[in-house]
This record gives sequence, C-alpha cells and structure tokens, in this order.
Amino acid sequence: MFCLASIIIIILSIIFTEQLINLMAGGFNKESITVAIIFCRIGVVGIISTGLFYIFKGYLQLYNNFIIPTLVGIPLNIITIASIYLSKSGNLYYLAFGSLLATFCEFLVLIPFIKKNGFKFKLIIDFKDSYLINMFKISLPLILSVSTNQISVLIDKSLASQFIGGISALSYAQLIVSLINDVITTSIISVVYPLLTKHLQNNDIEQSKKYISDAIGLMILILVPCMIGIFICGEDIIKTIYMRGAFDENSVKMSTTVLKAYSLGIIFVGLRQVFIRFFYAIQETKVPVINSSIAILINIILNFIFINYIGIMGVALSTSISTIISTYLMFKDTKKRMANIIHKSNFFQYSKMLLSAIVMGIFTFIFNNYLNIYSIEISLVLTVLGSIGIYILMLYLLKVRQFIQTISSIKNKFLKRKRM
Repeated sequence: MFCLASIIIIILSIIFTEQLINLMAGGFNKESITVAIIFCRIGVVGIISTGLFYIFKGYLQLYNNFIIPTLVGIPLNIITIASIYLSKSGNLYYLAFGSLLATFCEFLVLIPFIKKNGFKFKLIIDFKDSYLINMFKISLPLILSVSTNQISVLIDKSLASQFIGGISALSYAQLIVSLINDVITTSIISVVYPLLTKHLQNNDIEQSKKYISDAIGLMILILVPCMIGIFICGEDIIKTIYMRGAFDENSVKMSTTVLKAYSLGIIFVGLRQVFIRFFYAIQETKVPVINSSIAILINIILNFIFINYIGIMGVALSTSISTIISTYLMFKDTKKRMANIIHKSNFFQYSKMLLSAIVMGIFTFIFNNYLNIYSIEISLVLTVLGSIGIYILMLYLLKVRQFIQTISSIKNKFLKRKRM
C-alpha cells in the first residue's frame, strides 16, 4: 500500500513540480528555479526507499535492535560526501543522483537484518483487513501533522528567498540544529518510544510515567547545554564549519543570527517529540495534528510580523517561538490524559540540571571571549572541552540523579567486562 501511494505521489510531484517551485520560491531567479525543478524531480523518486527505510527501522526497533538502523547512516553519508566532491566539477547532477543513490543504499543495507529477524514479504491487498483499516485511521492524522510541518518549512524558505542568501542561511543553520536533534532527540525517542508503547498497552501507568519523566530529564540534561553553547559560540561554529570560498563575512553574520534564533527552540523540539510519542503510543493522533496546525498558524503570523522588523532572523525566531508555544500546549494535553507525569522530585532534579547549564554558560562566555588568542578552530575546541568539563563538574557536585546513574551504569559495565 505504501509503495502504491508513493508511486502516485511521485507522478503527481513530477507533473506539478514547476508550479509548486514557482509558488514557493518567489525570490529565485530563472536559473535557480530551473535547477530546483530538476533536483526536485530527481529527489522525489527517493520517497519509496526513504519510506521503506523508516518502516523497517521501526520493525527492527520492535526487536530491540537500535544499533543497525543508526549505523546505516554511515554508507548514506559516504555516498553523499562523494557526490558533493564530484559535483565540484560543476555538474550538479552528481549531487542530485548521489543523494538519490544514498537513500536507496540506506534502505538496502537493512534487508539482511530484517530477514534475520524473520520478516517475509507477501503481496496481499485486502482493503477489509482490520489492521489496514486501523492503520489508515491512525496514520491519516499523522500524515496531516507532518504535512503541516513541511508547509511551515516551505513558507519559511519562501519568505527567506526575499533576501540575498536567505535560503542558504536558513539551510546552513537548520543543518546544525537538525544534526543535534537527529543525534540526540532521535536517539532518545528511538529507545523510549517502543518501551513506552509496550507499558501503555499493558496498562502499566506508573512505569509509563517513569519513561516519560526520564525522557524529559535526558532532553534537559543534554539539549539545554547544547542550546546555550550554540547561542554563545554561534559565530565561531559557523566560521569553523562554513567559512570558505564564497562564504564571506556577510554570510557568516546572516547565518549566525539565524542559528542563534533557531537555538532558542532546540530543547522544546526535543520535549515536544516526547509528548507527541505519548499520543502515538495511545493511538491518538488527532491531538498532534491540532497542535501542529496551531504551531504553523502562529509561525506564519509571526513570520509576517518579525520579517519587517528584524529581517531573516525573524523567520527563525518565529519558528522557535511557535515551537515553544506548541510544546507547552502538548504538555497540557499530556497532563490531561496522564496526571502527575512529573513528580516533585523530578522538578528538583531538572532545576539542578538547569543550574548546572547556566553555570556552564557563564564559563562558556568567558572561554569564548578570552581564548581568542588562538585560531578560531582551536579556540572553539578549547571552549567546548572546557564547557563540558565545567558542566560535568557541576552535575557531579549537585548530585544530579540521572547523571550519577549514568556514570554508575558505565562503571558497572566496564567492571563486568574487566572481570570477564
């Protein structure tokens, strides 16, 4: 069913690509529009492999296999990097087809592992199947929810196209923020979601609450210092990663302001995903749809207000503010269905995490301003290492429970291996 739906989407996308690009890229010149149309028509074919990858990724996670779905990103990145290198010759088709090949390889690598876990494909089309009907009921609101998020991204980029280099600045900043969310948020959610679903199905409410509060704690523990670090060291991060070739000081300035605005929403993106997964686990997908619709409406309104006063930064700031508001609303909806999901003891632990992050932020600011006697790269590395050291020290001194438990767990595993 998925493949059939994907083929229909691919055909429609190829037919209407030109109209969609012209609608969403008001600030593009003719040459840029032509390139965007070609890239879109090539890339849309990857919908099938990307969709199958996520289906089988979920299948493996049901069998508590979290490592393989993560490692398959290695061949994807190798092929992507190779295509970027080849495209330096001026032939952008290397980049387009390289990205398409990377997505197919990512899916193909999973095939031996899903077979090992007993998966066998049988072509059965039964529209009266109760599981299929239930899947449609659950997935349709979910599709709408994801669609609204993508519409929000398209609107952001459409408004950013009014500024020279605006879309690039947005994309570069989003890439850094997405990297953090993909590595940290996705990893935490991938582990918590199957366990949460299992305990909710068994009506084990107390254990479900524990998983939710632990997931919130991990998000705060890891993402808050990341958010503070990016906000303080944003300019050095942009210079270190991107500043070469045509990427000049103006590009740095624009990308830095966008990155700092996006960084304000990093922790809330993670927390929102925790609450959304709770609703997915109880098979109630309408609430995330409504929440996403509210978020996109707020984002659009704020976009048109802020863009007139603070330019391209307003686009990113609108996204962060809408994420903060939608996260708060998701938290309220979660509390309605599961009271006391966060105990007072958890709030105390979260407060100690935040205090540790604030102290780290003060030292990060000092390091960032007084270690500039070295090159930008060396200064950034020293600042990051110094900040991590201060943060770990504060977590230890304040005896943050999740941190102490993590250290104890690592110690026990190390001692166990040593004895073996």
